[in-house]
Amino acid sequence: VSTQSTWGKKLDNGPHTPWALGHKKLNGIKHYRSIVRSHQKKKDLTVSRPYGGVLTHSQVRDRIIRSFLIEEQTFVKRLLKTQKKKKHR
Repeated sequence: VSTQSTWGKKLDNGPHTPWALGHKKLNGIKHYRSIVRSHQKKKDLTVSRPYGGVLTHSQVRDRIIRSFLIEEQTFVKRLLKTQKKKKHR
C-alpha cells in the first residue's frame, strides 16, 4: 500500500506575500496546488480588496496610511511656503 493513496493528495502551503515583504501567508485564499489552481475561478484565488491576492490586510493598510501621510506632508510644506512669502512682504 502506497502512502499516497493512504493519506490522500499533498497539500500546498498556499499563497504568500513576496519575499521582500516578509513572505507571510495570505488569509482567505484557498490552498491549491499549481495545476489545480490554474483551473479554479478567480474568486477562489483573490480577496476583494486592493492587492487582494498579493498583500495582507496590514500591508495594504500601511500603504494607504503612508500615502496619506506623504500627501499631508506635501500640503504642509506648501502651506509653510505660502506663509513664509506673506511674512517677507
